[in-house]
Amino acid sequence: MKKTILMIIAAALAVCVLGGCADSGAPDETIQTGDTAEPAQTESADVPLTEIPGIQGISADDVICILRFDDSDTSGQPSRVFAQEEEIAAQLERFAAVRLTDKAGEGPKMPDGISYVIRCFDGTETEVTFYGDNGNIVDFGQGEYICENLPEETDDRELWIGIDRYSYPEGTCEIGYTLYNTGAVTQVSFVPLLEAATENGWESVYCSADFMMSFDDVEQGSVQKTVTLAGMFAPLEAGTYRLSIVHGIIDPAVKLSDVFEIEDVAGMAATYDSTFKLGIYTDKSAYEAGEAIACFATAEYIGWSDNATMHSSDPLVVFYITGGEYFNGDWAVNDVLVTTTFEKGEAVTYDFEKSGGYSADDPNADFWASYFAEEDLILPAGEYEITAMMDGDIAEGDDDSKYRQSVSIAVTVGE
Repeated sequence: MKKTILMIIAAALAVCVLGGCADSGAPDETIQTGDTAEPAQTESADVPLTEIPGIQGISADDVICILRFDDSDTSGQPSRVFAQEEEIAAQLERFAAVRLTDKAGEGPKMPDGISYVIRCFDGTETEVTFYGDNGNIVDFGQGEYICENLPEETDDRELWIGIDRYSYPEGTCEIGYTLYNTGAVTQVSFVPLLEAATENGWESVYCSADFMMSFDDVEQGSVQKTVTLAGMFAPLEAGTYRLSIVHGIIDPAVKLSDVFEIEDVAGMAATYDSTFKLGIYTDKSAYEAGEAIACFATAEYIGWSDNATMHSSDPLVVFYITGGEYFNGDWAVNDVLVTTTFEKGEAVTYDFEKSGGYSADDPNADFWASYFAEEDLILPAGEYEITAMMDGDIAEGDDDSKYRQSVSIAVTVGE
């Protein structure tokens, strides 16, 4: 019995050797699909691409928005933002349908094209640019390819909103948008809904205002609206946001949405409440040793009255510095009464002024004497925060109250 088994094994080995099964290299990988097996695709340079990388597998739920840029437009703003889920899904289907046929050969620089930037909640971005009359050349960061099967981009919207611009600086307290209606009369509620993009998707931004949901008839045409963030929402941090209004008295409600971005702009910081918008500005954020820092602040009344009057010490807006070896946020004002009237919507500028003091027995007296003797703002090497603070009593109409607000900006001085 043992001899029979050994003979069978030996015979099997012989067949494998004769048939080439004992190959010195590894066998080709296969992917089993149903009843057939196909060779596995690899990332080898020898295997040509047939689809746009990074597009396959993305769903509309993964995407914040898709930005369309016309390369001939130098404004830096997208020509269209695809923010509705169905719009995003339609664009992803267009890109997934594209088939790459071959690498485009060397030639003259391609004319202006149309670029799409797919922004996802996980922080990834994929950019795809189509060139040519029929979009038959595509560039996705790995060279230009000849492509086919790109479906035509269609626009069958009847009711939608478009925010005035895509990017706003921090401290923005108003967002304008337009409602477009190319169809029949419909009903819309203009109560603003605001959401922030997070790695987990859209999250509602708290609104401190109480609204009663009401609906207005909207006829064919366009309606311009402004959302005043001040007094309803806390100052928005840098990030991406979705503004929506509700269409139709139905359950669940249908949202009309568009997306905008709040940017952290170097050399600028701003904040606001329901009364004032306060900003602080420097000519840049990083300085060399001995370089003067240009700095100023602005105060703009945005309250409910046509104007407001502030009673304060001098100056109304005081600056102070923290950081480095010497600065601990000290400041001083002149104990005199100053009255300042602000007209609504008009920003008033305050140039940086040094304030504070020191005594003769201060261990840093030599530094402070040199600092205050220098007209320009020049700081030793280090990291600093410059703050502008507005402090006084405010009169709006017949209402009087104490008021204080501050805003800070960071600067760095090299060795």
